[in-house]
Amino acid sequence: MIYCSEDKSNENINRAMMGRFRRFVNDLELKEIPLLGRRYTWSNERESPMLVKLDRVLCTNDWEEIYNENVLQSHATEMSDHCPLILGLREGIVGKKRFHFESFWPKLEGFYDAVQQSWEGQVICNCPLETISIKLKRLTKALQSWSQKQVGNIKSQLALARHILHRLEMAQDHRALSSDENWLRCKLK
Repeated sequence: MIYCSEDKSNENINRAMMGRFRRFVNDLELKEIPLLGRRYTWSNERESPMLVKLDRVLCTNDWEEIYNENVLQSHATEMSDHCPLILGLREGIVGKKRFHFESFWPKLEGFYDAVQQSWEGQVICNCPLETISIKLKRLTKALQSWSQKQVGNIKSQLALARHILHRLEMAQDHRALSSDENWLRCKLK
């Protein structure tokens, strides 16, 4: 093996930086929040993948006392080679359901007809702003109804795909995936 002095100096700098980081963690008495369901958080995405736990979440004792019902979970690595980590509380907070326009809708048959039919419906109102508001609310309901009939529940379909992807990644933490499993994992991503 041949080492050049630049490689050695970079290695020494990295070692010194890690030493400072460890002292910082120790000085603040930070501790790692355990990750549920996964061993590794990064993959090089190769056929025989290298799996490493690179991503962590640290907290202080005071923070953990305040948020003692915290939970750290992972999600499927859809676009990145790192799995997203989600820090939350065990209790679910339910908010008001919002309308989400899906960018693929205009490509589907019947989309423009649904928009036109909803928009052209009569509104009895003298105020132009209120007229637009009523038309937009009506269009929202019409598109949600159209989407449910045409596409189904896209959120549940995406959630199922993410769930399967996540299960495959969790399996990959413990064993090599078969060629069929790798094919499905790539397709889901």
